[in-house]
Amino acid sequence: MRRRLVSAVATMWLAGCGPFHHQALEPAAMANCRSALTSPQSLRWVTPDDPADRRRLDAWCAGVGAALLGVPVEFEQRTERVDASAVFFVSWNVHVGSGNVERFIADLRAGRFSNGRPVHHFVLMIQEAVRHRGVPAVIARGARSAKRIGATETPIVDIEEVARKLDVFLFYVPSMRNGPARSSEPASDRGNAILSTLPLTDPLAIELPGARQRRVAVEACVAVDVDGQAAAFAIGAAHLNVLGPARTLWIFGATTSRAHQANALTRARPDGPAILGADVNSWQGSDERAVRTLLRAFPTTPISRTSTFRGGLVLDRMFFRLPANWSARVTRAPDRYGSDHYPIVGTISRTGY
Repeated sequence: MRRRLVSAVATMWLAGCGPFHHQALEPAAMANCRSALTSPQSLRWVTPDDPADRRRLDAWCAGVGAALLGVPVEFEQRTERVDASAVFFVSWNVHVGSGNVERFIADLRAGRFSNGRPVHHFVLMIQEAVRHRGVPAVIARGARSAKRIGATETPIVDIEEVARKLDVFLFYVPSMRNGPARSSEPASDRGNAILSTLPLTDPLAIELPGARQRRVAVEACVAVDVDGQAAAFAIGAAHLNVLGPARTLWIFGATTSRAHQANALTRARPDGPAILGADVNSWQGSDERAVRTLLRAFPTTPISRTSTFRGGLVLDRMFFRLPANWSARVTRAPDRYGSDHYPIVGTISRTGY
């Protein structure tokens, strides 16, 4: 048995160390996925400087559709500001569109997570959102796609459809194609999204370094009232690597890969108040380097040891960088709402209140 295990590991290692070459992409293959949006707002992109990273990201980028910035149908420009303490912040991995966001929002609005007090304003930072419309049916030669995943017992919900039904703002950037182009299933891609009752401005897409699949973090600003003054909070959603490169047998290099991604996130994010919802995939808990890096960048983050995934793992976290004399509180929802991750719910308030 030991000899067979050693032989299998050696085979995987050799396979991971062997040369792998992507086909050359057509010149216009990435024009769609890194577009600047079709709205009055300009989308900024931050990408790694390393040429090898760029080539890998280009191949994945060529298989997805453009970013989305959606505005509610009933939206009217408002002049009144919402107090920051009245906004509920949620981070949730919806398991490739399987999480029932509408049911969760209904419970949130009804006060299930606020001692019966109705909630009018919220910001959701979502990982593994899925989008169907706008995804190219045919992709360029050399483009890459991920294996199609998603729960079979529940329908996969389109994030654009969810935003439309809830009549909220949406910012979505796909990370990867969800299934090959030759699949009999409808074309779809998956990535990170922000859903908000407050207007989203200054959208930013951050392509993260690291081996394997493409990961794109998203960020946008919301305006709130802090101590009687207008303040812009940067809201981000990120999903870090589960596995590392093949040459490290996938598992052994995962923590290093996530550490590089956390460093890239902190370098790309501006100063000032910020909240980041992330599936960090930190199997080693708060001692993992990626978590320590993000905690330093978000120094008002409350420490949570409540599991958000099977086996007692704390994979999902919300990080806070708040104004002076403000603090955050985070709790876990009691239900997974169809996902394999629990939503985590955060509120902020002036210290002492």
